[in-house]
Amino acid sequence: PGEAVEALAAGPTPDLVVVTAHDAASCEAAIRAVRSHVRGETVTLLALVPEAAVEAALDAGANLALPVPAPHAHLLAAIATAERAAARQRAERPARADHELTFTRNPHPMWFYDIDTLRFVAVNEAAVVKYGWQRDEFLGMTIKDIRPPEDVERLLRSTSHVARGLDHTRGWRHRAKDGRIFHVEIISYPVR
Repeated sequence: PGEAVEALAAGPTPDLVVVTAHDAASCEAAIRAVRSHVRGETVTLLALVPEAAVEAALDAGANLALPVPAPHAHLLAAIATAERAAARQRAERPARADHELTFTRNPHPMWFYDIDTLRFVAVNEAAVVKYGWQRDEFLGMTIKDIRPPEDVERLLRSTSHVARGLDHTRGWRHRAKDGRIFHVEIISYPVR
């Protein structure tokens, strides 16, 4: 078992790892060893254990646990569940990577705000650096707070209607935490 766990640690991460054990204690130890050595969280861990150890296997970190001997149909269903979970995680991975590149690490200040309250929901690091407010400060503010007071009425008029697609406007002014005023172009897009 030690060599198998080390092989898992070396990667690549499989979609499914099956752990078999003859009692609850060895089952828990094996599952914890796999969970601590496997790369990433995407692996589905299936435990084939005595009926008395099913709950312990799930508590130890198994995604699925079947009592042995398990009916063939139950094994097939567990493997199909693992395959669906792996496919779902593979599909989500590019979306997370895209978000990381297009928002989080984008060199241009960006944010999400709630159209009803105008409160910031998320800001990227470039906005924190450019404007001078910390992320938690931003999240306690609205988009009105980064405008000079004389520009707020125009802002409220423009946010009273939501563009259906990409909206690009110029002639805006923003205010940094230190009071600096700078001119900006705004590109916005509604998202749910």
